[in-house]
Amino acid sequence: MLGTTVQDKALIAMWERRAELVGFAAVMEGVRNAAAGLQGRALSGPHAYEQIPEIVERSKLRVANFFADFNERLKTVPFVPGNRSRRLTSQRW
Repeated sequence: MLGTTVQDKALIAMWERRAELVGFAAVMEGVRNAAAGLQGRALSGPHAYEQIPEIVERSKLRVANFFADFNERLKTVPFVPGNRSRRLTSQRW
């Protein structure tokens, strides 16, 4: 799913960013505030930040809303970024 037109590519990029910023960020917020091994490391970076248990519940709600929004999108199109998908068959990574 790389897109063939400028508009296709932009839609794919938009949905990828949305998945990262809305979905993945919500998951990581919950994990970093729940995992015992991350005590004092609730945020990444050089400084220590304590976990906040209430954020875990908010994270669960954010993740549920993220998937609900994706499901709503999939009611109108067969693929999240649009009406078609392109398979890569001959490209090597």
